[in-house]
Amino acid sequence: MTNKFTMTVIVVEGHGQFPVDMLRYDCCVPASQGDVSQMMFARSASPRRVSLKMFTPVGMVVGATDGRWQSFGWSVVDGPVRS
Repeated sequence: MTNKFTMTVIVVEGHGQFPVDMLRYDCCVPASQGDVSQMMFARSASPRRVSLKMFTPVGMVVGATDGRWQSFGWSVVDGPVRS
């Protein structure tokens, strides 16, 4: 049996250390190598944007957990959000 997934792109913005555990929590991977680089600039004072590919099993609610991103000082600026 093959599982089917929906791929959605979200964009998060923040500064300071990137909350790497959110990748696992929201089933995401960086969208490109450039996004990986943006994740690693923890000492940057200016906000950074990172595009992420989110994979959700078909039939499940699609969207990033915005409240949890915000608890780490980051926010979802583009893409679906769920509470």
